[in-house]
Amino acid sequence: MRMRLQDRGIPCSDICPHCETNHENDWHVFIGCEAAKQVWQEAGLWERISDGVVNVIGLAACLFSCLCRFPEQVCNDITMMLWCI
Repeated sequence: MRMRLQDRGIPCSDICPHCETNHENDWHVFIGCEAAKQVWQEAGLWERISDGVVNVIGLAACLFSCLCRFPEQVCNDITMMLWCI
């Protein structure tokens, strides 16, 4: 991510290149950005993960919550979407 690049002295913005309104962090990249939400919606997975998004704090907790609740195929789909994003 950009933060790692900045830590290494490479000048680059930490503003999300998709929405240009928020600082880019793990939550924003995978869940919070409208572009990411659209990807989840188009994949038919937003309805599945949206409860986890509302009820937890942080990306890791959200993913853990989702992966503990769903069947293996849905977990595979969620994992693949994270990789694609």
